[in-house]
Amino acid sequence: MLTQVERFLARGFFFALLAAPALVLATGCSSLNNSGDPIATHRRGHTEEPGTAPSDGDYLLMHRYLGSAPLESASLSRGDRLGFATAKTGQITAIAGDDEWTYTDNDYVWVRKRR
Repeated sequence: MLTQVERFLARGFFFALLAAPALVLATGCSSLNNSGDPIATHRRGHTEEPGTAPSDGDYLLMHRYLGSAPLESASLSRGDRLGFATAKTGQITAIAGDDEWTYTDNDYVWVRKRR
């Protein structure tokens, strides 16, 4: 039979084990805010037409919610093409200047990198 202290420690370990995945996922959401200013977004299933870069700078393509490392990067001048275009079913094309990359349709964002 467990003592009161052992039960307390076991319960604390159990709650820490349950909370760990939530903490990992929560930090992923905040990483986008630290990467830069969102400029163009794509939501899964929506059709898109590319826009233009609002200013000179370095831009990063990121998955909108996973907070992963940048998928692509581009140095653009104001007025260069920037955004997303609808590709064949189930895919989206990310556009930055003259470069284009095709990805599985999902939620993505172009951010202007903070200096």
